[in-house]
Amino acid sequence: MPRALIVLALFSACTVRDVTFIGPGVGDAGFMDGPVPGQPMRWLFLLDGSTIRRVDKNQTTGLLTQSTYSMALPNNQVGIEIVTGKDGVHLYVLQLDPINAVGQVSAFQISATGQLTLVNTVPLQCTSSSMALHPQGGFLVAGCGRQVSTLKINADGSVAAPVSVTTQASGRLIVVINPTGTCVFAGEDGATSVGVLAFQFRTDGTLASAPGTGSPVANDVMVSPTGSHVYLASQATPNSLWVGSIQTTCGIGTMSSRVAVGANTYEMLADPSGEYLILTGNDVRTYAINSAYAEVAGSPFFAGVNYYDATIDPAVPDKIYLLTIQAGAAAVQVASFSAGVLAMISGSTVSAGTNSQHFALAP
Repeated sequence: MPRALIVLALFSACTVRDVTFIGPGVGDAGFMDGPVPGQPMRWLFLLDGSTIRRVDKNQTTGLLTQSTYSMALPNNQVGIEIVTGKDGVHLYVLQLDPINAVGQVSAFQISATGQLTLVNTVPLQCTSSSMALHPQGGFLVAGCGRQVSTLKINADGSVAAPVSVTTQASGRLIVVINPTGTCVFAGEDGATSVGVLAFQFRTDGTLASAPGTGSPVANDVMVSPTGSHVYLASQATPNSLWVGSIQTTCGIGTMSSRVAVGANTYEMLADPSGEYLILTGNDVRTYAINSAYAEVAGSPFFAGVNYYDATIDPAVPDKIYLLTIQAGAAAVQVASFSAGVLAMISGSTVSAGTNSQHFALAP
Protein backbone atom coordinates (compact mmCIF):
# COMPACT_ATOMS: atom_id res chain seq x y z
CA MET A 1 0.00 0.00 0.00
CA PRO A 2 1.64 3.26 -1.06
CA ARG A 3 2.03 5.46 1.97
CA ALA A 4 0.59 8.97 2.04
CA LEU A 5 1.43 11.61 4.58
CA ILE A 6 1.18 10.05 8.01
CA VAL A 7 -1.42 12.58 9.16
CA LEU A 8 -3.72 11.71 6.27
CA ALA A 9 -3.03 8.03 6.77
CA LEU A 10 -4.17 8.18 10.38
CA PHE A 11 -7.37 10.00 9.54
CA SER A 12 -8.20 7.46 6.84
CA ALA A 13 -7.22 4.46 9.00
CA CYS A 14 -4.39 3.47 6.69
CA THR A 15 -1.67 1.38 8.20
CA VAL A 16 1.46 2.88 9.72
CA ARG A 17 3.88 0.06 9.17
CA ASP A 18 6.05 -1.47 11.80
CA VAL A 19 9.77 -1.26 12.15
CA THR A 20 11.99 -4.22 12.83
CA PHE A 21 15.08 -4.89 14.88
CA ILE A 22 16.47 -8.41 14.66
CA GLY A 23 19.15 -10.02 16.76
CA PRO A 24 19.91 -11.99 19.90
CA GLY A 25 18.67 -9.24 22.17
CA VAL A 26 15.71 -6.95 22.45
CA GLY A 27 14.30 -4.45 20.07
CA ASP A 28 11.31 -3.38 18.15
CA ALA A 29 9.49 -6.24 16.48
CA GLY A 30 11.95 -8.79 15.08
CA PHE A 31 11.08 -12.17 16.50
CA MET A 32 9.53 -10.44 19.48
CA ASP A 33 8.82 -6.94 20.73
CA GLY A 34 10.70 -6.93 23.99
CA PRO A 35 12.80 -8.93 26.43
CA VAL A 36 14.10 -12.45 26.07
CA PRO A 37 13.91 -13.66 29.68
CA GLY A 38 13.71 -17.38 28.88
CA GLN A 39 10.12 -18.12 29.84
CA PRO A 40 7.14 -17.98 27.47
CA MET A 41 5.32 -14.69 27.13
CA ARG A 42 1.92 -14.19 28.83
CA TRP A 43 0.35 -11.27 26.99
CA LEU A 44 0.01 -9.47 23.70
CA PHE A 45 -0.55 -5.72 24.00
CA LEU A 46 -2.06 -4.15 20.89
CA LEU A 47 -2.41 -0.56 19.68
CA ASP A 48 -5.94 0.13 18.45
CA GLY A 49 -6.15 3.82 17.55
CA SER A 50 -5.85 5.71 20.85
CA THR A 51 -6.39 2.55 22.95
CA ILE A 52 -4.14 -0.26 24.21
CA ARG A 53 -5.82 -3.68 24.21
CA ARG A 54 -4.60 -6.93 25.75
CA VAL A 55 -4.88 -10.52 24.55
CA ASP A 56 -3.92 -13.31 26.97
CA LYS A 57 -1.49 -16.04 25.86
CA ASN A 58 -1.23 -19.56 27.26
CA GLN A 59 2.42 -20.07 28.23
CA THR A 60 2.26 -23.82 27.53
CA THR A 61 0.25 -24.12 24.32
CA GLY A 62 0.99 -20.68 22.91
CA LEU A 63 -2.70 -20.20 22.05
CA LEU A 64 -4.59 -17.00 22.77
CA THR A 65 -7.64 -16.07 24.86
CA GLN A 66 -9.85 -13.04 24.36
CA SER A 67 -9.52 -10.35 27.06
CA THR A 68 -11.78 -7.39 27.81
CA TYR A 69 -8.91 -5.32 29.23
CA SER A 70 -8.12 -2.02 27.53
CA MET A 71 -6.68 1.37 28.47
CA ALA A 72 -6.93 4.79 26.80
CA LEU A 73 -3.64 6.29 25.69
CA PRO A 74 -2.61 9.65 27.20
CA ASN A 75 -3.90 12.86 25.58
CA ASN A 76 -6.03 10.82 23.15
CA GLN A 77 -3.08 10.52 20.78
CA VAL A 78 -2.96 7.63 18.31
CA GLY A 79 -0.57 4.74 19.03
CA ILE A 80 2.11 4.36 16.34
CA GLU A 81 4.59 1.86 17.83
CA ILE A 82 4.83 -0.32 20.94
CA VAL A 83 7.81 -2.12 22.50
CA THR A 84 8.38 -3.98 25.75
CA GLY A 85 11.25 -2.90 27.99
CA LYS A 86 14.14 -5.22 28.69
CA ASP A 87 13.01 -5.56 32.31
CA GLY A 88 9.75 -7.11 31.11
CA VAL A 89 7.61 -4.89 33.32
CA HIS A 90 7.44 -1.73 31.22
CA LEU A 91 5.80 -0.90 27.90
CA TYR A 92 6.75 2.07 25.73
CA VAL A 93 4.31 3.55 23.21
CA LEU A 94 5.11 6.04 20.47
CA GLN A 95 2.08 8.24 19.82
CA LEU A 96 0.96 10.91 17.36
CA ASP A 97 -1.49 13.79 17.49
CA PRO A 98 -2.78 13.68 13.90
CA ILE A 99 -4.24 17.19 14.08
CA ASN A 100 -1.12 19.02 15.23
CA ALA A 101 1.36 16.51 13.72
CA VAL A 102 3.38 16.20 16.93
CA GLY A 103 3.97 13.13 19.04
CA GLN A 104 4.97 11.79 22.41
CA VAL A 105 6.44 8.69 24.06
CA SER A 106 4.51 7.18 26.97
CA ALA A 107 5.92 4.71 29.50
CA PHE A 108 3.69 2.19 31.31
CA GLN A 109 4.30 -0.31 34.10
CA ILE A 110 2.82 -3.81 33.71
CA SER A 111 1.37 -5.36 36.87
CA ALA A 112 1.50 -9.07 37.72
CA THR A 113 -2.06 -9.37 36.40
CA GLY A 114 -1.43 -7.56 33.12
CA GLN A 115 -2.85 -4.17 34.14
CA LEU A 116 -1.08 -1.00 32.96
CA THR A 117 -0.17 2.12 34.93
CA LEU A 118 1.12 5.26 33.22
CA VAL A 119 4.64 6.16 34.41
CA ASN A 120 5.28 9.32 32.38
CA THR A 121 4.92 10.95 28.99
CA VAL A 122 7.57 12.89 27.05
CA PRO A 123 6.57 15.22 24.17
CA LEU A 124 8.15 15.10 20.73
CA GLN A 125 7.93 18.31 18.71
CA CYS A 126 7.76 16.49 15.38
CA THR A 127 5.69 13.91 13.50
CA SER A 128 6.50 10.60 15.19
CA SER A 129 6.76 7.57 12.90
CA SER A 130 8.81 4.68 14.33
CA MET A 131 10.63 3.48 17.44
CA ALA A 132 13.08 0.75 18.47
CA LEU A 133 14.46 -0.40 21.83
CA HIS A 134 18.25 -0.43 22.24
CA PRO A 135 19.55 -4.00 22.82
CA GLN A 136 20.96 -3.07 26.24
CA GLY A 137 17.56 -1.73 27.25
CA GLY A 138 18.70 1.73 28.34
CA PHE A 139 17.46 3.82 25.41
CA LEU A 140 14.69 4.17 22.87
CA VAL A 141 15.45 5.40 19.34
CA ALA A 142 12.65 7.10 17.43
CA GLY A 143 12.06 8.37 13.92
CA CYS A 144 10.28 11.73 14.18
CA GLY A 145 9.85 14.02 11.19
CA ARG A 146 13.31 14.61 9.73
CA GLN A 147 14.90 13.67 13.05
CA VAL A 148 16.32 10.54 14.62
CA SER A 149 15.87 10.90 18.38
CA THR A 150 17.26 8.97 21.35
CA LEU A 151 15.44 8.86 24.68
CA LYS A 152 17.12 7.52 27.83
CA ILE A 153 15.14 5.03 29.93
CA ASN A 154 15.62 5.85 33.60
CA ALA A 155 16.04 3.30 36.40
CA ASP A 156 12.36 3.58 37.35
CA GLY A 157 11.27 2.86 33.78
CA SER A 158 10.38 6.46 32.96
CA VAL A 159 11.62 8.14 29.78
CA ALA A 160 13.82 11.25 29.61
CA ALA A 161 13.59 14.09 27.09
CA PRO A 162 14.88 13.26 23.58
CA VAL A 163 18.24 14.14 22.05
CA SER A 164 17.85 14.51 18.30
CA VAL A 165 19.84 14.53 15.05
CA THR A 166 18.28 16.31 12.04
CA THR A 167 18.59 14.56 8.67
CA GLN A 168 17.89 15.51 5.05
CA ALA A 169 14.94 13.13 4.84
CA SER A 170 11.60 14.40 3.53
CA GLY A 171 9.51 11.33 4.33
CA ARG A 172 8.83 9.05 7.28
CA LEU A 173 11.93 7.50 8.88
CA ILE A 174 11.94 3.81 9.83
CA VAL A 175 14.61 3.24 12.50
CA VAL A 176 16.38 -0.02 13.41
CA ILE A 177 19.36 -0.96 15.59
CA ASN A 178 22.00 -3.66 15.08
CA PRO A 179 22.21 -6.54 17.62
CA THR A 180 25.20 -5.09 19.50
CA GLY A 181 23.59 -1.67 19.78
CA THR A 182 26.52 0.15 18.16
CA CYS A 183 24.75 1.19 14.95
CA VAL A 184 21.42 2.84 14.13
CA PHE A 185 19.93 2.86 10.64
CA ALA A 186 16.99 4.79 9.19
CA GLY A 187 15.25 4.05 5.91
CA GLU A 188 12.97 6.62 4.35
CA ASP A 189 9.37 5.96 3.36
CA GLY A 190 8.13 8.81 1.22
CA ALA A 191 7.67 10.01 -2.34
CA THR A 192 11.45 10.04 -2.70
CA SER A 193 14.28 8.55 -0.68
CA VAL A 194 17.58 9.84 0.62
CA GLY A 195 18.60 6.19 1.01
CA VAL A 196 19.39 4.37 4.23
CA LEU A 197 20.97 6.70 6.80
CA ALA A 198 23.58 5.31 9.19
CA PHE A 199 24.74 6.43 12.65
CA GLN A 200 27.15 5.29 15.32
CA PHE A 201 25.43 4.98 18.70
CA ARG A 202 27.56 6.42 21.49
CA THR A 203 27.35 5.13 25.06
CA ASP A 204 25.72 8.38 26.21
CA GLY A 205 22.91 7.89 23.71
CA THR A 206 24.03 10.50 21.20
CA LEU A 207 24.45 9.67 17.51
CA ALA A 208 27.32 10.29 15.10
CA SER A 209 26.70 10.16 11.35
CA ALA A 210 28.23 7.30 9.37
CA PRO A 211 28.26 6.73 5.58
CA GLY A 212 24.80 5.71 4.40
CA THR A 213 23.85 4.43 0.98
CA GLY A 214 21.34 5.06 -1.75
CA SER A 215 18.21 2.90 -1.84
CA PRO A 216 14.65 2.91 -3.12
CA VAL A 217 11.79 4.05 -0.92
CA ALA A 218 11.46 1.73 2.07
CA ASN A 219 8.35 -0.19 3.10
CA ASP A 220 10.29 -1.67 6.01
CA VAL A 221 13.89 -1.98 7.17
CA MET A 222 15.63 -4.49 9.42
CA VAL A 223 19.09 -5.72 10.39
CA SER A 224 20.01 -9.33 9.58
CA PRO A 225 20.13 -11.85 12.47
CA THR A 226 23.94 -11.84 12.43
CA GLY A 227 24.14 -8.05 12.29
CA SER A 228 26.11 -8.18 9.05
CA HIS A 229 23.57 -6.69 6.65
CA VAL A 230 20.73 -4.19 6.35
CA TYR A 231 17.57 -5.45 4.65
CA LEU A 232 15.09 -3.14 2.94
CA ALA A 233 11.75 -4.19 1.49
CA SER A 234 10.73 -1.79 -1.27
CA GLN A 235 7.52 -1.26 -3.16
CA ALA A 236 9.47 0.21 -6.05
CA THR A 237 8.84 -1.67 -9.30
CA PRO A 238 9.39 -4.55 -9.04
CA ASN A 239 8.71 -5.24 -5.33
CA SER A 240 12.02 -6.53 -4.04
CA LEU A 241 14.31 -7.18 -1.09
CA TRP A 242 17.44 -5.02 -1.06
CA VAL A 243 20.56 -5.98 0.90
CA GLY A 244 23.59 -3.93 1.94
CA SER A 245 26.57 -4.95 4.07
CA ILE A 246 27.29 -3.20 7.38
CA GLN A 247 30.85 -1.99 7.90
CA THR A 248 32.71 -1.88 11.21
CA THR A 249 32.18 1.90 11.37
CA CYS A 250 28.40 1.42 10.88
CA GLY A 251 28.62 2.56 7.27
CA ILE A 252 26.58 0.65 4.68
CA GLY A 253 27.91 -0.82 1.46
CA THR A 254 26.05 -0.43 -1.83
CA MET A 255 22.59 -1.98 -1.61
CA SER A 256 21.46 -4.38 -4.32
CA SER A 257 18.18 -6.06 -5.17
CA ARG A 258 18.32 -9.78 -4.28
CA VAL A 259 14.86 -11.33 -4.66
CA ALA A 260 11.30 -10.40 -5.59
CA VAL A 261 8.85 -10.02 -2.69
CA GLY A 262 5.10 -9.58 -2.41
CA ALA A 263 3.26 -6.29 -2.68
CA ASN A 264 2.68 -3.99 0.29
CA THR A 265 5.24 -5.36 2.75
CA TYR A 266 4.24 -4.20 6.22
CA GLU A 267 6.65 -6.15 8.41
CA MET A 268 9.92 -8.07 8.18
CA LEU A 269 11.15 -10.41 10.91
CA ALA A 270 13.36 -13.45 11.35
CA ASP A 271 12.49 -16.63 13.21
CA PRO A 272 14.41 -17.32 16.46
CA SER A 273 16.85 -19.64 14.66
CA GLY A 274 17.87 -16.78 12.36
CA GLU A 275 17.46 -19.06 9.34
CA TYR A 276 14.26 -17.67 7.86
CA LEU A 277 13.15 -14.21 6.83
CA ILE A 278 9.40 -13.61 7.10
CA LEU A 279 7.56 -10.82 5.27
CA THR A 280 3.93 -9.89 5.85
CA GLY A 281 1.75 -7.87 3.49
CA ASN A 282 -1.01 -9.03 1.16
CA ASP A 283 0.08 -12.51 2.26
CA VAL A 284 2.90 -14.05 4.33
CA ARG A 285 6.14 -15.04 2.56
CA THR A 286 9.21 -16.82 3.91
CA TYR A 287 12.77 -16.91 2.57
CA ALA A 288 15.81 -19.03 3.50
CA ILE A 289 18.45 -16.49 4.53
CA ASN A 290 21.41 -18.87 4.14
CA SER A 291 20.24 -20.11 0.73
CA ALA A 292 20.55 -16.81 -1.12
CA TYR A 293 17.11 -15.76 0.15
CA ALA A 294 15.36 -18.50 -1.82
CA GLU A 295 11.61 -18.50 -1.23
CA VAL A 296 10.50 -21.50 0.81
CA ALA A 297 8.35 -24.10 -0.94
CA GLY A 298 4.67 -23.34 -0.38
CA SER A 299 5.24 -19.61 0.06
CA PRO A 300 3.27 -17.31 -0.21
CA PHE A 301 0.90 -18.39 2.56
CA PHE A 302 -2.62 -17.06 3.25
CA ALA A 303 -2.85 -15.11 -0.02
CA GLY A 304 -5.44 -12.36 -0.23
CA VAL A 305 -5.37 -11.42 3.46
CA ASN A 306 -3.58 -8.27 4.68
CA TYR A 307 -1.25 -8.96 7.61
CA TYR A 308 0.07 -5.85 9.36
CA ASP A 309 2.29 -7.22 12.12
CA ALA A 310 3.79 -10.54 13.15
CA THR A 311 5.88 -11.93 16.00
CA ILE A 312 7.24 -15.20 17.39
CA ASP A 313 7.79 -15.99 21.06
CA PRO A 314 11.34 -17.50 21.20
CA ALA A 315 10.18 -19.83 24.00
CA VAL A 316 7.45 -21.21 21.70
CA PRO A 317 9.20 -21.05 18.30
CA ASP A 318 6.76 -23.36 16.50
CA LYS A 319 4.02 -20.70 16.41
CA ILE A 320 3.76 -17.30 14.78
CA TYR A 321 1.25 -14.58 15.73
CA LEU A 322 -0.27 -12.60 12.85
CA LEU A 323 -2.29 -9.38 13.09
CA THR A 324 -4.88 -8.77 10.39
CA ILE A 325 -7.80 -6.44 9.68
CA GLN A 326 -10.73 -7.82 7.70
CA ALA A 327 -14.20 -6.33 7.18
CA GLY A 328 -13.46 -3.51 9.60
CA ALA A 329 -12.38 -5.76 12.47
CA ALA A 330 -8.87 -6.57 13.70
CA ALA A 331 -7.87 -10.06 14.80
CA VAL A 332 -4.81 -11.99 15.91
CA GLN A 333 -4.34 -15.38 14.27
CA VAL A 334 -1.96 -18.17 15.30
CA ALA A 335 -0.17 -20.30 12.71
CA SER A 336 2.22 -23.18 13.14
CA PHE A 337 5.79 -22.53 11.96
CA SER A 338 8.27 -25.21 10.94
CA ALA A 339 11.30 -24.78 8.66
CA GLY A 340 9.74 -21.69 7.13
CA VAL A 341 6.39 -23.33 6.42
CA LEU A 342 3.21 -21.86 7.93
CA ALA A 343 -0.19 -23.44 8.52
CA MET A 344 -3.13 -21.70 10.19
CA ILE A 345 -4.26 -23.33 13.45
CA SER A 346 -8.01 -23.89 13.35
CA GLY A 347 -9.98 -21.95 15.96
CA SER A 348 -6.97 -19.84 16.98
CA THR A 349 -8.32 -16.42 15.96
CA VAL A 350 -9.19 -13.84 18.64
CA SER A 351 -10.69 -10.38 18.21
CA ALA A 352 -8.34 -7.39 18.55
CA GLY A 353 -10.55 -4.32 18.27
CA THR A 354 -11.24 -2.43 15.07
CA ASN A 355 -7.94 -1.00 13.80
CA SER A 356 -5.12 -2.69 15.73
CA GLN A 357 -1.98 -2.63 13.62
CA HIS A 358 0.95 -3.21 16.00
CA PHE A 359 1.51 -5.40 19.03
CA ALA A 360 4.15 -6.39 21.55
CA LEU A 361 4.66 -9.57 23.61
CA ALA A 362 5.22 -9.24 27.35
CA PRO A 363 6.20 -11.86 29.99
